[in-house]
Amino acid sequence: MNKLTGITSVLLLSLSLFNVGTGFANDAPENTPEETPENTKTEAMFVNADSLPGKTVTAFHQALKAGDATKALSLLDDNVLIFEGGVERSASEYASHHLNADIHFLADVQSTVLDHQVTIAGDLAISIQRSRKVGHYKSRDIDFESFETMSLKRTNDQWKITHIHWSK
Repeated sequence: MNKLTGITSVLLLSLSLFNVGTGFANDAPENTPEETPENTKTEAMFVNADSLPGKTVTAFHQALKAGDATKALSLLDDNVLIFEGGVERSASEYASHHLNADIHFLADVQSTVLDHQVTIAGDLAISIQRSRKVGHYKSRDIDFESFETMSLKRTNDQWKITHIHWSK
């Protein structure tokens, strides 16, 4: 499978999965009196975050925060595609471009996960996360919400990140 076919498959899978079991489907059941938006909000905001793909995403963030480039790179597929103010087409390209800047940024900025939802279908998973970044970096005050989508693939019982899209 070439890279474009793989990316297209993941995007189509994510669109179909996102419409199932996330509350966005038109036939979603009405809230019962016991399940109001107020008391289910937290639960709905963290779906499958403790799954193996969710833990892989969390481990990647923790490695960046800790300055552990080796660990962060070990969680990426060799052919990862990263959209972050440009495009990087492999783990080695990320290592030679944005990895160190991401490590330095996260060393100075506190990141709080606001919601994290992971959808799994066989050997593929999609992680969607929203977080707040606050701190001071390169003489600038930082305070914004960031958005992240990651796709992951299970190979030999190990989940690897195959695509990252970061935006704010």
